[in-house]
Amino acid sequence: MLRPNTKLVWLETPTNPTLKIFDIKAIADACKGSNAIFVVDNTFASAIAQSPLQLGADVVMHSVTKYIGGHSDIIGGCTILNSKELYDRIYFVMKSMGTGMSAFDSWLAHRSLKTLEVRF
Repeated sequence: MLRPNTKLVWLETPTNPTLKIFDIKAIADACKGSNAIFVVDNTFASAIAQSPLQLGADVVMHSVTKYIGGHSDIIGGCTILNSKELYDRIYFVMKSMGTGMSAFDSWLAHRSLKTLEVRF
């Protein structure tokens, strides 16, 4: 049960390093109807193994440094949003602070995505 003042529910599944698994859809369903934003850190599973947005998450985050990068040569992350409304809420922060990745790091991430499925 969420408290009325809960603003965000954060989940990492599977967890690192203990590999605990949580039911993303059940937690997303519990968050619906509240003002809480449901965020899933999908770093360990990557987009190859699970798609939290399709299971009801509002935001999915990945560490590009881990599986997506795969070559220990990138430091970065990505955030995927499930709605334009949520995107609009963080647009100013993104535009004023920047997205964080250089063109070269972006190229490295793009290169690494080509082999993600094979490496996973």
